[in-house]
Amino acid sequence: MKRDLKFEIQYLLSLTLVIFGLLSAGKISKSINNWIGLLMVLILAIYFSIFNIMYAFGQSVPFKVNFIEKMNRWANPILLLLSACFAYFVGHTILAVGYDNLLIGADFTSGTWQMVIKYGFPILPVGLMTGILNLFVVGPLNRYSDVNIKVIPSSIRVFHRAEETRPLTIKIENDSEHDIPWQLRLDIPDDITFHSEGEIHRDSFEKDGELSPGRAFRKTFQLSHSATVRRSDLIEINIEFENASRREEVELQLEN
Repeated sequence: MKRDLKFEIQYLLSLTLVIFGLLSAGKISKSINNWIGLLMVLILAIYFSIFNIMYAFGQSVPFKVNFIEKMNRWANPILLLLSACFAYFVGHTILAVGYDNLLIGADFTSGTWQMVIKYGFPILPVGLMTGILNLFVVGPLNRYSDVNIKVIPSSIRVFHRAEETRPLTIKIENDSEHDIPWQLRLDIPDDITFHSEGEIHRDSFEKDGELSPGRAFRKTFQLSHSATVRRSDLIEINIEFENASRREEVELQLEN
């Protein structure tokens, strides 16, 4: 997965601010184990110092350094680990504050129960977050990682006659081991016509199907337009799967 340095920095800074905010709140800091929060801050600082600096350095050189490439591959797993640690810290904070303010005087106020509630139960939101990520994020990413989508070209000069316009080709390749249901939709701008296999399409084009492993779907269109002035436009190409989607845009330059 491609790294987004700007997103990572904003995300990690947000985590850091939340942690410092919880540690600095008087009533909260009295209930929680501040060492957990400080350990989180230390890990975040190490991540900032090593991974993002190396990534930024790697972008400034004209060639790839193997060590930096290997370190970058570890960035996403460590980012997920940091998210899990943050979920644990938030869970610990909520349960610790709740225990000290709501459960004091209850029947189970022994030291053992205190340890279980403050340090054991926060594992539950971590497990819940992990399960949700595996079900709705990691699962689809793994399922569709071997599905290749090609839209060629990314920019087209469109003329009044379809024969003069370079064709637009859309290809979906299933190199995975699973059957992949898909649905293709094109939003066609005004004054533009798609021609394919003797058929004419305006406003939109839709098609669906299912690809077996090793199979591919390919569709080629000829384009023409009826506009009276030159202008630029975009075609939105949406490909929907069971629990994921892909969107591509093709730039059009309408010529006289």
